[in-house]
Amino acid sequence: MPDLPLRVPDLDRAVARVLTRRYILALGLVAVLTLMAQALVQFSLAHQEDDAALINLAGRQRMLSQQLAKSALVWQGTVEAAGRSQHEADILRVLEAWRSAHAALETGTTLRHAGQANSPAAQAALAVARTPFTTMVTAAGSLAVDPSSLNRLLAAEPVFLAAMEQVVAIYDHEAAGRVRVLRLLEAGLAGLTLLVLVAEAVLVFRPAVSRIRLALADRERLIEREIENREFAAGARIARGIGMDLHDGLGQTLTALGLQAKLLANGLPPGPQRTQAETIVATATQAVTEARAAARGLAPVAIQVAGIGGALQELARNTTAAGTVCSAQVEDLPPIEADAAEHLYRIAQEAVANAQRHGHAHHIAITLAQAGPSAELRIADDGTWQPPAAEGGGLGLRSLRIRADRLGGVLSLIHPELGGTTVAVRFPIVAL
Repeated sequence: MPDLPLRVPDLDRAVARVLTRRYILALGLVAVLTLMAQALVQFSLAHQEDDAALINLAGRQRMLSQQLAKSALVWQGTVEAAGRSQHEADILRVLEAWRSAHAALETGTTLRHAGQANSPAAQAALAVARTPFTTMVTAAGSLAVDPSSLNRLLAAEPVFLAAMEQVVAIYDHEAAGRVRVLRLLEAGLAGLTLLVLVAEAVLVFRPAVSRIRLALADRERLIEREIENREFAAGARIARGIGMDLHDGLGQTLTALGLQAKLLANGLPPGPQRTQAETIVATATQAVTEARAAARGLAPVAIQVAGIGGALQELARNTTAAGTVCSAQVEDLPPIEADAAEHLYRIAQEAVANAQRHGHAHHIAITLAQAGPSAELRIADDGTWQPPAAEGGGLGLRSLRIRADRLGGVLSLIHPELGGTTVAVRFPIVAL
C-alpha cells in the first residue's frame, strides 16, 4: 500500500472557506453596527446641543416678566421726574428683551425645537401664555398715560408665570425624552453588537477551534500511520530477507546434509550405525521441511506465484499438516495489488496462529469472498476465545487492526453463541 501523504483534506479546506466567510460577515456586521451607533449618537447630540439653551431661554422669560413687574412697581413709587424717567427707560429695555425672547420661542430662532419646530404640547402651552403676555406688554406700554395699567400687569403676571412654568417643564421633559431614546438606541446597538460577537464565537471561533483540534489530531494520526507504514515496510523487508536466507541458506545446507547422510546410510551394512545414519536423514528432512515452512511464512512466495487465493490455500494445507484441520474457500476476485494481498495473507496467518495457540481450535475455515463493492476475509474457528489482557488488545490484535486500516477496511471480532471466534475484515477492492 502507498504511504499516506500528509495533506489538508478537502473537507478542511471547505470548512475553512465557510468559517472565513462567516468571520468576514461578522466583522462587517460589527463595523456596520459601530458606524450606525456613531451616526445615531452624533445625530442625536446635534439635535440636543440646543436643549439647554432653549430651556434657559424659556426660564429667562419668567425672570424677565418678574423684572418687568418689579420695575413697574419701582416706577410707581418714584416721585422725582428724573428717577421716573430712568425707571421708564429700564421698563422699556426689559420689555424689549422680553418681547424678543418670547417671539423667538413662538415664531422661531436658531435654536432647535423652538418656533416652528415646537412640539404640539409646547405650542399649546405657549398659546396659553400668549394672553397674559399680551396683557402685560400692553399694560407696560401704557403705564405713563394710564397708571391703572400697573394693576392689569400685576394681575396677568402670575398667569404668565404658571404658563411659562409649563413651557419650561415641557421643554425639559422633551429633552429628557430625547436623551432616553438615545440611551435606548445606544443600548440596542450595543446589544446587537454583543449578539453578533456571541454568534461569531459560536459560529466561527468554536467550530474553528474544534476543527483545528481535529486537524491536529488527524495530523498526529497521519504521522503515526506514516511511522507505522515505515515500520511495516522495514519489517516486511527484513522478514523477506530472513525468509530468503532460510530458504536459500539454511534450507540448502540442511538439504545437502540430508543427502550426505543418505549416501552414508546407503553405504553402511545393516546395523546400529546404519540405523543412526537413517535417523540423521529423517531429522535433516524434517528440519528442511520446517525451514521451508518458516521461509514461506516470512516470505510468502505463493502470493507472487498463485495470488492471494493460492497463498491462502497453501496456508490451509500447511495448517492441516501441522495438526489443525483448516480449509480455504476463495472466490474469483479481480487481481489485488501485491501490498494488499500480503496484508490479507498476514491477517489470515495471524488469525490462524491465534486460533491454534490461544484458542486451541480443532477446525479453522478461511473464506475470501466479494460483498457488494467490497470484499471480506473471514477466519472462523471453533476454539475458546481468550480476551487480551492489554487494553486495546495484544500485539497480535493490534497488528490485525493496523493491517486492516492499511487496507482501508474495518476489522471485526465476532464471538458466536455456539463458541469460537471469527475474525472478519471488510475492505474495498483495489484491483490492478
